[in-house]
Amino acid sequence: MSSPQQDLIGMARSIGFRVPFWIQGGGGNVSLKANSELWIKASGTRIDQMTVEKGIAVVDLFKFQKGFASLLTEPDGDERESRYSHLLTDCQMSTIPGQRPSMETGFHALLPGQRIYHFHSLASLAMAQLSYRAEVTDLVQDCNLTVDFISLARPGVNLTAAVIENNQADIYLLESHGVILQGKDEKTLELWQDIETRFLKSVTESPMSALNKFAQTSVTEAMKNLGGKIQFIWKNYFPDAAVFEKDILRTFGGPQNEVKLSIHTWEEIQRRGDLKVAGWFEVALASYLLGKLIPTLPELPEIFAESLVVLPTEKFRQVQS
Repeated sequence: MSSPQQDLIGMARSIGFRVPFWIQGGGGNVSLKANSELWIKASGTRIDQMTVEKGIAVVDLFKFQKGFASLLTEPDGDERESRYSHLLTDCQMSTIPGQRPSMETGFHALLPGQRIYHFHSLASLAMAQLSYRAEVTDLVQDCNLTVDFISLARPGVNLTAAVIENNQADIYLLESHGVILQGKDEKTLELWQDIETRFLKSVTESPMSALNKFAQTSVTEAMKNLGGKIQFIWKNYFPDAAVFEKDILRTFGGPQNEVKLSIHTWEEIQRRGDLKVAGWFEVALASYLLGKLIPTLPELPEIFAESLVVLPTEKFRQVQS
């Protein structure tokens, strides 16, 4: 019989290889409930770098749920965000330094599903748009699943509060963010892959149908498909793009927010084994694909993007990345 650690690593591997189509840098997380404990990816850890000894945090589930319920009685603001950050520390049961639970522990702990997957699927950002919701709902119902669409919400307390308003959905599509899947086993993830593929095949008259070419590719293969180099004006389409904007523009940017990526740069990053810069490259590549292939996708509102960078939980994640 496998341990919670082994099961969690298996979950991580099932989504962590899809870079940059599902995963970019330290984004995304998985969790597993075992009795009164929540086993979850640690903040700042790359999901494809998790091992039994590294990148896993354990949370006292009941203590966290009680503490979060108290947070929801307080007004939104800096004080509540600070208390949420402290709650993550107070409820962790693992003793490995730095292995603090993911900043998205809230919905992982409060959704009833035993297994929770959250990742930044590029296709999901299109599927969450209002114009495609009826079509997506039909695809989900064909698989005997349910879907809820979540309006733009700041990660952490606000997103958790929005998600748990309907805690029984199998799939949550988050506006300009990604997807959450819950279930008792890996079946929901398997069905999600089918739903995602069928959706992209159905939009044949849209540039986003080309996203299917990148669903199973690595960063190297994606860059080859794009001719080995790309050049574009930077825009923030999803939270991690806003969080790492300054790092990306400093590392790959030029005049007037122009970003240049090449396969040679990526190979040099891989040669150095620089996971932090690799993550920035992946986020930048994902942003390029979103802008190029989903022309209807809006940028994040500036005030929303600015609010992400100053979150205490986000600051901790960046230090750990």
